[in-house]
Amino acid sequence: MLRVVVESAAGLPKKKLGNPDPITTIVFKDEKNKTKFIDRETNPVWNEVLEFDLKGVALDSSSFIDVIVKDYETIGKDKFLGAAKVYLKELATGQLKSLPSKNLPLLGEKGQSTGAIINLVIGYEPPATGIPNPNAHADGDPAAGDTGDGGEEGDEDYTDGGHGDAPGSVPSPGQPGKQLQKRIGKGRNRQRTLANKPQDFQIRVRVIEGRQFPGNNIKPVVKVNVCGQTHRTRIRRGNNPFFDEIFFYNVNMMPSDLFDEDISIRVYDSYSLRADSLMGEFKLHVGYVYDEPGHAIMRKWILLSDPDDSSSGARGYLKVSMFVVGTGDEPPVEKREQNEEEDDLESNLLLPAGVTLRWVTFVLKVFRAEDIPQMDDAFVQSVKEIFGADSDKKNLVDPFLEVSFAGKKICTKILEKNANPEWNQLINLQVKFPSMCERIKLSIFDWDRLTRNDAIGTTFLNLTKIASSGGEIEDAHERYGPSPTSEGFICG
Repeated sequence: MLRVVVESAAGLPKKKLGNPDPITTIVFKDEKNKTKFIDRETNPVWNEVLEFDLKGVALDSSSFIDVIVKDYETIGKDKFLGAAKVYLKELATGQLKSLPSKNLPLLGEKGQSTGAIINLVIGYEPPATGIPNPNAHADGDPAAGDTGDGGEEGDEDYTDGGHGDAPGSVPSPGQPGKQLQKRIGKGRNRQRTLANKPQDFQIRVRVIEGRQFPGNNIKPVVKVNVCGQTHRTRIRRGNNPFFDEIFFYNVNMMPSDLFDEDISIRVYDSYSLRADSLMGEFKLHVGYVYDEPGHAIMRKWILLSDPDDSSSGARGYLKVSMFVVGTGDEPPVEKREQNEEEDDLESNLLLPAGVTLRWVTFVLKVFRAEDIPQMDDAFVQSVKEIFGADSDKKNLVDPFLEVSFAGKKICTKILEKNANPEWNQLINLQVKFPSMCERIKLSIFDWDRLTRNDAIGTTFLNLTKIASSGGEIEDAHERYGPSPTSEGFICG
């Protein structure tokens, strides 16, 4: 897996009328991935992770990626702003597991300097079954090329991206295992400047909510143990409880001893009188939290597992925040993002040692929709006619379907001026399984070349039905809502 973290850009050229709406495209071989566009910004910040599935083929020393920044245009083609090329020789030869490309200059169409720069971090996970390319260590290969400041081993963690461990490696006890989104780089080697003498520390653990706890009629309770001190939440009901409780642990220890201590989080079914009422557990070292930016892990999902059988899979998920505060430290402010429920949940997941997830592909067959309501009024249609659009009073809708799951979105093709569209299209969605997301979101939009797309209606597919015997939902007609004008149906 090749992961490119598109962090930010600076100094992008302005348009004749205002600032550009920059969007970045990463090209690896014949595959393209794009970020979202940023409205009217010459110094955009994306912080997006773009992934390329290598399909079992390892990188060779001549591999490279093209970075292209354009001005997003609603009408017409996007306008070129700048481009760069990054060679991946150091990743292919194993010299580095992540390649930070800071202040990478963006060049114009004729190779001239534009004065703009872009910041990237490239992570590489060699395929577990991939055969190393014999050219990876050959002499005379291209140099790493325009990669900017490459950084050195020991640099602090970079933005979210791939995992630095080699495939098949076993994480050390108490540390999170192979994650979908783990800090790239050698952050574990960050030098701690604390004097190794007894000091005051406060460990804070906030238990926010749980999902997919196993069992029926359960009453879950969470117990958190740090340095011999144990706190427990209130007892809740159901498989998806909400806790939102914070615990404080004050200790006076030498940093070398404290950082080797475990933070143990266990979920029990308080309703059960049996000895095996433990539902799931997660452990990690205090030092792991301290080495994160701000000495904190904020609003992360953790996967609970059976401590006696890590191969048994997920035993539920828990959202937590953890802080390690030393004398004079100011803990970061924890904020709930407005679109947190739409974030890539799979990439915000910490895994315990010994637990792995596998890639699966959800295949959705989208056939047709019926009776899509009109979204554009007469005024909007008259404006469209000015820009050359044909007038069609009966079909003032250009529908397309957006499929969303675990933060990933894929859209069908747009069928213009069609209230009864027939897509006959396959949607392939690659995700990690088992997944903490329970529903696939289907949304129909009316594409608009002048303004933002109009939402027509939304429905959901339940994964428990799809994953049941047969593994397929066929000829399912879904009614769209909740919009009162949404009277259409989709057949998938």
